[in-house]
Amino acid sequence: MKKSTAIYVVTHKEVNMEPLELDQCYKLIRVGAYGKQKSMVLSDRTGDNIAEKNPNYCELTAVYWIWKNDAQSDIVGLCHYRRFFTTAALSDSPQYIPSQKKIEELLEQYDVIAPRREYSYRGAYQAYLDCGREKDIQTTERAIQKICPEYSETFRTEFKESPCGYPANMMICRREIFDQYCAWLFEILTEVEKNTDLEGYSAQEARIYGYLSERLFGVWLARQHLRIKEMRVINTEQEAPKFRELAKWIGLEQLVKKIVFQTRKEKRGC
Repeated sequence: MKKSTAIYVVTHKEVNMEPLELDQCYKLIRVGAYGKQKSMVLSDRTGDNIAEKNPNYCELTAVYWIWKNDAQSDIVGLCHYRRFFTTAALSDSPQYIPSQKKIEELLEQYDVIAPRREYSYRGAYQAYLDCGREKDIQTTERAIQKICPEYSETFRTEFKESPCGYPANMMICRREIFDQYCAWLFEILTEVEKNTDLEGYSAQEARIYGYLSERLFGVWLARQHLRIKEMRVINTEQEAPKFRELAKWIGLEQLVKKIVFQTRKEKRGC
């Protein structure tokens, strides 16, 4: 039986995707102020939606839309107008953005396609504090203890004490897995939102739920025992130095960050 696959490309501005020559399974979805404009391109403001929360939920308004409104796709996913998964080890060419056929082949072997985890030499917890507030992590931890206490220990090990995390809220998986994740994620974020006052937050800090979900994705995955295919992500609007890309490819950059994090953790006696 032929599968239906939809990989949504979230964008907050008008973009021309034609030069990328993407497979037909890739579908643009507009969010934020761009989502309000009249266009033939899909918007997160249609159907069952939380589009008005985009300043705080970021690309999660598109994730929510997919969850509530795309009932026909067997495989769903999210990437960004400039960030895509790639099958290439070094090349930034869009020709290696996976086709529908390649995605379906991968999901015969794996359950979830996710970005390669990124390491921070200070750890995931401290890295979060570069863009958000510590009290929001504490509120999230309380929400988990209330809603799904079985995740409390995983939250500690996979976020508070971890050197790494999955970036960008990007993923591709079968529909039933996506539904399970969204139900879990949005219940927690709704609880956090009920107990959070954003008064005095900067525009960056106010993107709280988008930032938190990046960390929660790893927490959720750690308890699911799923087969995860981590894939390199390219930025089609940025030309990375090739020597740095080589370091990333062989894992040197991330390995160094992990070693530094572990060394500092041992010195603190953790």
